[in-house]
Amino acid sequence: MTPEAFTQYLHREIPLTAAMSVRVLRSEAGEVEISAPLAPNRNLHGTAFAGSLATLGLISGWVVLDRALHDADLKTHLVAQKNECVFHAPATQELRAIARIPADEWTKFLNALRSKGRARISVITEIKAGATLAVTHTGTYAAKQ
Repeated sequence: MTPEAFTQYLHREIPLTAAMSVRVLRSEAGEVEISAPLAPNRNLHGTAFAGSLATLGLISGWVVLDRALHDADLKTHLVAQKNECVFHAPATQELRAIARIPADEWTKFLNALRSKGRARISVITEIKAGATLAVTHTGTYAAKQ
């Protein structure tokens, strides 16, 4: 799926992503980059709302895994199981999230999914505002065939 098609899919299937103006910028094997402007995601202090940051982290991890499962020709139900954010600095610019699948965990995840029909994996997403690392998000996702 192209980044534009993935963006449209997210907006249609997860309406919150449209309200947040989320855009998939890049979707490659094992890595995705997603952006969201500050304006619809700001809080009363003029910085990014913590809920928007957490949602951007969750969506980024889900997208990178969904792409990888599709590339592996696996049809699964993929859901978030756990969500954790570490807030490093206030975000005062456009948000950019980069999620990467840990290569060593991916093989274990695929093997468990293929042999047991279910598996879990954690994905770390870094969310930056300009050059500033604002949030490190760790999402654990469960997949079932």
